[in-house]
Amino acid sequence: MYSTHGTAADAEKKNSKTNKLGIAYLVLALPVETAALIYLADMGFWAAKAHEDVLMLLPFILVAILYIVITISTFRNTIKGQKPHPIRNSILLKICTYFLLSAFAFIRIPNGVYAFGLFLFIGIVFSLLALAVIKSKRRKPVQVTMPMPLDTKFQYNGKNLWKRAAREYMRLHNIQDIGMLSEEEKRRIRDYTAVYYSYFFYWLASEGFLSETFYTKTKITPDYITEMVEKRTISPVAFVREIDYYFDQTYLLEGTLPFFKSYFDHGSRFTGTVSQYLMDFMDTNGNPVDRFFCIDFSWEILDKLVKKIGERYDEHNRKLNRYNLVEFYEEEDENTAEPAAFHSTLFGSDLETKKTGPKYTGDISEQYIRQCMENMEHLSELQLRRLRRWLNDMYGSDEETGDLLSQFRAYSLEVMDPKVEGDIVYVVSGEADFEPEHGISFSVRNGVIVEQGYAFDFPDLYDDEHLEKYERLCDSTDYTKIRTVQDMERLAEAGILKKVSILPDITGDVTFTKELSKPSHQAPELLESECIYLPAYAAATKELFEKNLKSIITMENANEVTPKITYNVQFSTDAAGNLESSVPRDIYIHCRETGILFRLSCLINVWD
Repeated sequence: MYSTHGTAADAEKKNSKTNKLGIAYLVLALPVETAALIYLADMGFWAAKAHEDVLMLLPFILVAILYIVITISTFRNTIKGQKPHPIRNSILLKICTYFLLSAFAFIRIPNGVYAFGLFLFIGIVFSLLALAVIKSKRRKPVQVTMPMPLDTKFQYNGKNLWKRAAREYMRLHNIQDIGMLSEEEKRRIRDYTAVYYSYFFYWLASEGFLSETFYTKTKITPDYITEMVEKRTISPVAFVREIDYYFDQTYLLEGTLPFFKSYFDHGSRFTGTVSQYLMDFMDTNGNPVDRFFCIDFSWEILDKLVKKIGERYDEHNRKLNRYNLVEFYEEEDENTAEPAAFHSTLFGSDLETKKTGPKYTGDISEQYIRQCMENMEHLSELQLRRLRRWLNDMYGSDEETGDLLSQFRAYSLEVMDPKVEGDIVYVVSGEADFEPEHGISFSVRNGVIVEQGYAFDFPDLYDDEHLEKYERLCDSTDYTKIRTVQDMERLAEAGILKKVSILPDITGDVTFTKELSKPSHQAPELLESECIYLPAYAAATKELFEKNLKSIITMENANEVTPKITYNVQFSTDAAGNLESSVPRDIYIHCRETGILFRLSCLINVWD
């Protein structure tokens, strides 16, 4: 059978190599730094004698002491392997130390200000360089408690997760010592580590997505797959046991890797998120709050989860083949009777008309161009007020800069070919003194300003992010007029708002905290409230995230970690600091990094 990777022999070999490197560094550093320290001491002594100032010795003595400290620290870090590139960092730190401290020796010399400035400048430059280099390479180690990538090429080894699964099993069965586990229980725990991804492996096998590498390395035959997939005489867990609880991405056909990475292997180490497969797995199993590993395999669950995976796969392929583009528009409208430039009464300027963006259906008609012009001229006051608020958020308040929208000079109407029949989609670009370098643009779909950015930014208004945003912005409620509890209760009765608790009702070992950003003169009943009022779409987003949050809490509890989750509720204020609305503008939910596997966060934009 195919054996696992990352053996103890490999680890020992790596440790031996780092130990030799640390010893070599120490051997080379000692004579070089001894000579350097003698030179510094001699230079400091003669400088102090020549200028009859014993304090001139102090910078050189400090350099010598710090050199010794850095060398010892570097040797220790090299041996332990706790930090990347310790020798390189050591050299940078020593250069910084020499120039920064030596500079202060010159400050006590008559006319030494130029030498002081030069040495200080060089020291600061090297300090910034060292800070940038060291910080760019620093990455917190992630404590893996689930099938997640162990390096840049995905690998899963159930044996490595056995102890964590055992801790969960012992907690559930009130077993105090690992030595009390029977051999049968130990085998069962090992199978528990395979349950999570056995369902996904079954789907891969049923779709024929296993590679030739898989069959070569594992010696599994197609007949064995048939027994599991079609006859179901072999369970997926037994199948995973047969391949020694191990697989990596070479087991998959190359064409399935994009889906695999986005759905199954979309981990938290770089993105701060969890995989959609984890959420589907926990949801299909009823979101248990006390276990992650110790979940028994079920053919009934398999049927439900495999169906869900198939739907995710089809959705993934639809996204990849969303557009079927003929070309990309980027031309002036010279071939229509409509003039290439027209005067906008809304912005008080002449706008050049262009066809820009993805081309979906065919040529943009003259009538459609005229519809875009007409739509832009009749943007609602609510849309313009949202645009003003965005400009104020980016570039300062009206009180500081005046009405920023009135300073915007539009010069281009970029007509976009719509994906959906009947849509009117365009981008207005222009310039403003408060953004002279990049200019300003805003993208509009059916009279709704969906996105703002720099001039000639052409976002895809039909991707998932903008479709969701468009749905939210189609809400015509003016939230800046909702100030009191009575206003919110009235809208809740009308079904426009929904009253929800700030903190979720989730059991498990977890610490929830709330932070409310409200003006100090806010009404007391709102300050003390444990509830908030949200539009239906925002309340649904919050509810869905909290449903998935149960999975995170379960996994962290299995790893004997107490997640710390903060709800930051942000309210909008005007330039004078007065509350604009009693309905929160944003809700930021954040799992703190300390002690947590997933740096998971969710930003719910309630209204714009």
